[in-house]
Amino acid sequence: LLRSLKLVCMEFSFLLNLEETTLGTCIILFLLLFLSIWLFAGLAVVCDEYLCPSLEKISEEFELPSSVSAATLLAFGSSAPELVLSFTGALSNNTETTIP
Repeated sequence: LLRSLKLVCMEFSFLLNLEETTLGTCIILFLLLFLSIWLFAGLAVVCDEYLCPSLEKISEEFELPSSVSAATLLAFGSSAPELVLSFTGALSNNTETTIP
């Protein structure tokens, strides 16, 4: 098992163009992999619990078909953070916070 983990770590190190593969590098790579999987799972739970029921209520309120609400409201919900960041940067004349 340890040999196969080291082989996987060496492959990741090669893909990331790291000079040498140490135990610390392997640990960091596996922690980053675990953290990214955990964050994606958390995002899926948040979307399932909050975003989808909210979109259903909005589409019922405006009497929109489910295909229209899925295409427009879900797209707006997923890009809303970038939109808010761009508006904030534009209103504050701070070009470092806007997305190019």
